[in-house]
Amino acid sequence: MSNPVVNLRYKLHMTQTGLAAALGVSRQIVWRYETGKSEPPVSMIKKLMAIAREKGIKVNPNDFFK
Repeated sequence: MSNPVVNLRYKLHMTQTGLAAALGVSRQIVWRYETGKSEPPVSMIKKLMAIAREKGIKVNPNDFFK
């Protein structure tokens, strides 16, 4: 199963560092979300969706929940 954070980051054409800056977190936090070491909280999912919306990318919020 693919990781929705990785998929979204690729669609946004962003690096982990770039996405981290856009979210206001460290690159290590993004790495933890992408590797499954931790799950993004709802507040972070909302930020991810807002960034996607700004770029015209549609995201299903259910993709972030197992």
